Amino acid sequence: MRKRISIALLSAAMMLMVSCSSNPAPKTHTVVIDGFKFQPALLTVNVGDTVVFNNQDMVPHNAVAEGKFDSGKLEQGKSWTYTAKDKGTFNYICTYHPNMKGQMIVQ
Repeated sequence: MRKRISIALLSAAMMLMVSCSSNPAPKTHTVVIDGFKFQPALLTVNVGDTVVFNNQDMVPHNAVAEGKFDSGKLEQGKSWTYTAKDKGTFNYICTYHPNMKGQMIVQ
């Protein structure tokens, strides 16, 4: 009987370890705005991850994914933080400089 209980407990512990490893802890990612570019221009994150947009350019920028997020005006040296809530692929731009484009894939 003890052997069966030990095996059952060991099996339960292994299943718990597997389920915990499939849900990684949230991470923080940084998108640097510099040289009129989002760096990286393509970013893959998980739901729950945080993305910090950091403007290191000498002019204001923003990051806008229509219907998903809008950083507002980011002056030089300012940052804005977004927490990924919905899965999907989101294209975003700087509305001040529409040639600046980025893409965020949320898994």
